[in-house]
Amino acid sequence: MPTVTLEARGLFQCLDHLGVEKQLSKRAGVLSAEANPASESITVVFDETLTNVGELRGVINDCGFHCGG
Repeated sequence: MPTVTLEARGLFQCLDHLGVEKQLSKRAGVLSAEANPASESITVVFDETLTNVGELRGVINDCGFHCGG
C-alpha cells in the first residue's frame, strides 16, 4: 500500500490533529493516518484503488488547514 506524507501547517493547536486523523481514517481506502506535530505533517497509508493523494489533501483542506504535501 502506498504511503504519503502531507503538509498540514497550523494543524497542531490543542487537539486539532486528532480531528484530522479521525476524518482521514473515515475515508474509504485509508488504512492509517498519523499526525506529527514536530514536522507539521500527516502520514497516510492508503489503498490507491479507493482513494488518491488529491482526495486526501481535500479532506485536510475541508478540515480548515493548508495541505501542500
